Amino acid sequence: MAPESGSRSLRLANRVSASAVARRRFVVRCAATLAAGASPRFVRAGIQRTILVGTGSEGGSYEELGKQLAKNMVGLVAKAIPTQGPNENLLLLGENQPTISVGFVTESILRQAVEGYGEWSGGKQLTKLRILFPMKDSWFHGVALRRSGFSGLSYLQNRTIGVGPRGGTAAAYFPKVMNTVGAPVASIRFGTVNDLCWQLKDGLIDAFLFAAICPVPGFSTLAKEVELSFLGFQGVESKWVIEVNAPEFASATLQESTYNGQDAAVECLSMKNVAVTHEGLSNADAAAILKAADVAALIDRTRLHPSERNPPYHGAALAYLRLQ
Repeated sequence: MAPESGSRSLRLANRVSASAVARRRFVVRCAATLAAGASPRFVRAGIQRTILVGTGSEGGSYEELGKQLAKNMVGLVAKAIPTQGPNENLLLLGENQPTISVGFVTESILRQAVEGYGEWSGGKQLTKLRILFPMKDSWFHGVALRRSGFSGLSYLQNRTIGVGPRGGTAAAYFPKVMNTVGAPVASIRFGTVNDLCWQLKDGLIDAFLFAAICPVPGFSTLAKEVELSFLGFQGVESKWVIEVNAPEFASATLQESTYNGQDAAVECLSMKNVAVTHEGLSNADAAAILKAADVAALIDRTRLHPSERNPPYHGAALAYLRLQ
């Protein structure tokens, strides 16, 4: 192996190892708290309760929005916890003893949890979830180094792509999407947004495809460091994906200049997001989270349709959002 190749492999191994260690430490902290007989959402810090916000990948939109939510909490200690994404957030909320107070998820993954057909949950239904508020949509799009010459998803056939963490929406759907558009890839890598952006920059993957509320912080940072091509759907590709996966996807357009160096609009697909909690969250804590979300402009009030919701809204959300 050439020295440079060996150096890259070593750096990649170190980064993956660091991410794994951080995740194990978080799980151990949660387990220790539960063993002590308390759910982390009711942990005491002096006289203040602690609210834990399940977010997503480091460098992703969920993480940044979770930090904004925690920052605007009044009267409570709040912490944004990086996770694998929607799958893990739902598992941490669970059925009987939630280990987070609120988590960000895409509605398609939420439906899998409610109806019990997600492989990630072992086919188990999660019946005690409650919606706190709807959020802006996640956008399915990707980036590649501009020098690669890639201008669409079809260019990635038989290539190596990154799709974010295993528990994220992109990991759940992009492999299927690539098959649907007739461009199956050679291999898929999982990891945090920050790690996969580094791998793309270093030439270890050919493209990074992700689904998140835009702009994706990691993409924004990378676009300032290197010249990127922004990848979306071309021709009838989006129509094919919607026909196969409807109603989970909708057409969307990522406007030019969303990212540095993006000089043209990109046709994408979108998927709805919601913030969810456990039915056992107190009305007081739920109201505090909702107020913080309002201040942080996280609530998408164009999608308040309580009669169509499964799971239903939390009682405090019905009152706060005036849906009763």
